[in-house]
Amino acid sequence: MGDFNNEKLSKYLKKLDNRIKKIEQSQKKMEKMDKEIKNELRSLWEDIKRLDNRTTPQKKRFMF
Repeated sequence: MGDFNNEKLSKYLKKLDNRIKKIEQSQKKMEKMDKEIKNELRSLWEDIKRLDNRTTPQKKRFMF
């Protein structure tokens, strides 16, 4: 009876270990995606600032 319980426990622990590994892999992917999103946002804001800097003198020129 003890061997049966040990076998069941061993199988359960292997499944649990696989699930933990999958979660860790998913977390790494999410962290990578987070970095990519932050880089894209930074780049986007830089573009917006450049565009704003280009349009600000034009706005001043047309304002009386």
